Amino acid sequence: MKKPILYLSVLTLTISCGVKNKLTPQDLSGIWTEHWVPDIIDPDKSVNYVDTLKLYTKNNQLNITCINYDMYVYSDIQLKGNQLTFTKENLVDPNERFFVYYTLTVNKKRNECSGGIINSVNEENKVSLKKMQ
Repeated sequence: MKKPILYLSVLTLTISCGVKNKLTPQDLSGIWTEHWVPDIIDPDKSVNYVDTLKLYTKNNQLNITCINYDMYVYSDIQLKGNQLTFTKENLVDPNERFFVYYTLTVNKKRNECSGGIINSVNEENKVSLKKMQ
């Protein structure tokens, strides 16, 4: 009789710890800065500015807006485990659609997401988001 009780206790503890560590959209809510790794092959193509993003939930769905630049639209935002993926469309030129596809790994302890992007002209780069608040 002691073994089933011990087993159930360990199972309950394991499940409750797992639930507490699960990443939710609310965990990512806040103000984040976006940082691009400089392009060492062609430095003229480097992104040398920092966008400030607001991540927030609405109806339990994660949303993103850019605070310092209103010409971006974010879509296809998904959080699966510790993987955050989304698409950014640059609306500067209405005659030319330009997309950036993000795949980031969330490090909750460090308040950081890091990974890579590929854009609609097949250029790749490394990028990270750092949580400010």
